[in-house]
Amino acid sequence: MGFWGNIFRRIRKALLPVCRTIKTTFKYTLRKLSAAGKAIIDYAIENPWKFGISSILIVGGILVLVVPVAVGFGTGGVALGSSAAVWQASIGNVVANSLFAVLQSLTMTGVFYWIGSVMVVVGVAILAVARLWNWFFGGNDDSDKKDT
Repeated sequence: MGFWGNIFRRIRKALLPVCRTIKTTFKYTLRKLSAAGKAIIDYAIENPWKFGISSILIVGGILVLVVPVAVGFGTGGVALGSSAAVWQASIGNVVANSLFAVLQSLTMTGVFYWIGSVMVVVGVAILAVARLWNWFFGGNDDSDKKDT
């Protein structure tokens, strides 16, 4: 082997343990995600109302936070080259209280951020309070079913 062969062999030797560590970490993470997914599915089956309401609030809150920004409305105004900019250009003179003006106003004043954040927090709080309630007061405890 020549000069480059030795260089590549040394690089491979140095990277092999790193690759093994990445592979092990990836497998571990997939196992944990799989277990978490199973736990979420089990919870959803056992508590469809709590899970459904929480999911709607969390996903809806995230959408309220993301969609206005993705469309091009921002706290500093309409983003250049965005869908909102194209919409504004097609309108021409934006009239007060039009849908465009209201959406821009709600974004610039932070109302969408506030509403979306509250929705996510309430959705998570429902799950947390339900979990704490069951933990303290024994909601879905199977210990009383041992005799049957």
